[in-house]
This record gives sequence, C-alpha cells and structure tokens, in this order.
Amino acid sequence: AYINTIPYHVQEESTLNWFRVFWDVDGVYPGSSDSNNCAANNCKAMNDGSCLCKTSVTESPVFSDTSAISVTEVLSQLFIGASGPPPGSVGTDIGNGVIVYKLDSIVDERSVFEASDDKGRVFFLKNVRSTVNIEGWEGKIPEIYEAEDATTYNVTVKSSSSATGGKYIDYDLESYLEWNVAVNTPGTYKLSFRYALDSHPRPLSIFVNSVEVTKEAANPTIPVVYYGGSPSADKFPLQRCEGDCDNDNHCADGLFCKQNNALEENPGC
Repeated sequence: AYINTIPYHVQEESTLNWFRVFWDVDGVYPGSSDSNNCAANNCKAMNDGSCLCKTSVTESPVFSDTSAISVTEVLSQLFIGASGPPPGSVGTDIGNGVIVYKLDSIVDERSVFEASDDKGRVFFLKNVRSTVNIEGWEGKIPEIYEAEDATTYNVTVKSSSSATGGKYIDYDLESYLEWNVAVNTPGTYKLSFRYALDSHPRPLSIFVNSVEVTKEAANPTIPVVYYGGSPSADKFPLQRCEGDCDNDNHCADGLFCKQNNALEENPGC
C-alpha cells in the first residue's frame, strides 16, 4: 500500500513543472532566508539548496466592476489568453476601447475582455488571476509498504521478478499481515493495494485500527430472474441476471449471454 499523492511508480524527482510566479512579498519565498527555510514551509530540502513544495492553484476574477477600466489596465493585469468570446456570452462595449464578454450578465472568472494595443493587435484575455498556494511537502511523498516487511502470521514469503521488491507472500488458512504506519501529520490519506490471486477466489478482509473496512460493491449481487427456456417477446432485451438467453442479441446493451451447464452459478447473480 502507499499514501497516494504521487503514484508509487512515478519518480518524485521527475515530476517537476516549471512556471513563473510572483510572490506576495518580493524576494520572500521558501528557502529565501534561514528563518523562512524549507522546513518552516513544510517543504522538502533538495541537495542543491532549493525547496520542493506541493502546490495547488486557485482562480479568481481580476475585475468585478467594469466601470472606467482602461485598455492599459486590461493589457497589464490580464495574462491568460482566450481563443475568442465564450460561447453564449454577450459582449458589452464599456468604452475606452474595451469590450467585455459576460455570461449570465455577470463579470466573473468566466468573462473575456477584448482590447487592442497601440499596434492595432487585438487581444482576447480571460478575466482570471491564478494564485499558487504552497501546501508543503511533508506527508505528501508516497510510502510503499511491502507485504514481506509486515508482521505476518502463517504465510510463506516467495520470490518473483514481477513483485515490487522482488518478493511476495502466499497466504495459508487463517493468515494475516499487519503494518504499523506512523502518521506525523493529521489528515485524510488514500491507500491502495497491489495484489494478485490465482484462478480461484480468496476472500480477504482489511482492518484499520482494528475496525474492518467495508464498501458496497459497484455491482452488488442481485437475484436471478428466470423466465423459462423461451421467454416471451415482451421480456427482451433481458437485463442483468435475467434468463434464459440463447445469444448476446437477447441481452440489453453492455450485457453478454452466459450459457450455463446444469446448476452452474453466474457471477454477481
């Protein structure tokens, strides 16, 4: 299992994206001083002295009032281009060489401004300001917990080149494994499991802090409805777990006809 922020198979050093930002206070950013270091921002200190921080981006409108907005203000404060007016918008010439295209008669982050520069070039600019929020890095790095490193009971550790870490465990009757996970930062964490089973089913249970984790199946088992060997025409197309069908054309879209031998069970029915 791993704490899922970056998938375990992605190298954290290779997931960096670069873009320019303007700090709220010029020259003050994570790592800019001894007091405002990486640790103070819950960021990861890199070998080259820089800080690696998880970020999120929120969007807000730049202009909410269109009175007395000049071309200079539009061209100097809006930086994200648009291909043209938003579909379904209504344009309003507010004077000063500026046209604003609004949806629902509201000036918000969906609005687009049209303005021309001193060379006659026409620009369509989104009324959006993107704010980058630093969320730190602590607790964001995926952690992989191998089965063979857990506390186990009545299992056999085997080797396989296809297993992460080169090993996996094989369960016996009344087997279990247990990981002790230290969580330094309170919050909600995602877990996922990589596992494989042989050709036969093997029901397993998951417990967190001694409480069993249960979840209703996306396609829960439903009763079988049997209309006999030759259902009447009004029964077609047959829905899930309805029968008897003779071919896929008897079934509703996305379903397939499963031919049974005697009292053989149908999965999910």
